[in-house]
Amino acid sequence: MPARAELFERCLFSTQAKALIYCFFAEREVAKIPGIGNDTALLPVRRAAVVGAGTMGGGIAMNYANAGIPVLLKDATQDALDAGVEKIRRNYESSVKKGRFPQEVMDQRMALFQPTLTWTASKKPTSWWSGV
Repeated sequence: MPARAELFERCLFSTQAKALIYCFFAEREVAKIPGIGNDTALLPVRRAAVVGAGTMGGGIAMNYANAGIPVLLKDATQDALDAGVEKIRRNYESSVKKGRFPQEVMDQRMALFQPTLTWTASKKPTSWWSGV
């Protein structure tokens, strides 16, 4: 038992432990924005636009869709846009197969995407963009 206590004490006061403790408190501190209190009103996110349908852009777009937020998904080429939308579809199909949610949820989420190659879809008042 004394050996365990000695090892524990060495770990407790190690450089790594000090760094982890610092990170723990730093994460909590950066969440506090000076001048913005808990009583500050939040603005709703009614629609979003994501540039790039690759791995990162597709993941960000899926997070918006998962929250029920319509997403304009823009990419530079039709091939990249098609590949991104297909990857999103496959990710949702995988979730349906695993039983995480039904096909209807997938269909609802996929309907929230508006793939585009231009920004005109975000500028023109369309029922998708302005009615949300």
